[in-house]
Amino acid sequence: MALAAAGTFVIIGAAVAVLMFRRSAPVDETAGESITPETAVQSATIVCYGDRTMLLENETITRDKTAIVTSGRCRLTIRNANLTSPSTTLVASGDSTVTIDNSTVSGEGAAIIASGNARVRIAGSTVKSEGTGLISSGSSVVNLDNSVLRGDQLAYIQSGDGRIILSNTKVEGKGTGRAETR
Repeated sequence: MALAAAGTFVIIGAAVAVLMFRRSAPVDETAGESITPETAVQSATIVCYGDRTMLLENETITRDKTAIVTSGRCRLTIRNANLTSPSTTLVASGDSTVTIDNSTVSGEGAAIIASGNARVRIAGSTVKSEGTGLISSGSSVVNLDNSVLRGDQLAYIQSGDGRIILSNTKVEGKGTGRAETR
């Protein structure tokens, strides 16, 4: 086990890479994979779980699969960022809380999926997808304020007890389920 420099990543097991920002983190050199920070930026899913707090600020993050996954009681803040994925860009589950300010989240699948008891607050941002912009299910709550929500197939899907609350938000595309407006 070695100590990695700030802005690098941790390999957990053989398959999952966790990108760590602004912290030194241990790296398991026995994982058998040769991943440099440059390739991790392209392929590693950023994972926030448990009682962790994470800030992604002034970042451009492009992944070739799901870009960010939150679970447990993770608290993630994304500010002044551009997130892109050919898949789902952000998955928030469990009791996680995600705040997105002044950012763009774009995906070819769903841009954002919220499930479980996740809370997602989006302000001054654009959420767009070639598929569905936003999916809220379980008991999740997604608030969009002064934002743009766009989906080429569907702008949003609300199912179960999931809630989507729109305030001063432009919706481009059709939706299924209910979206509350304020």
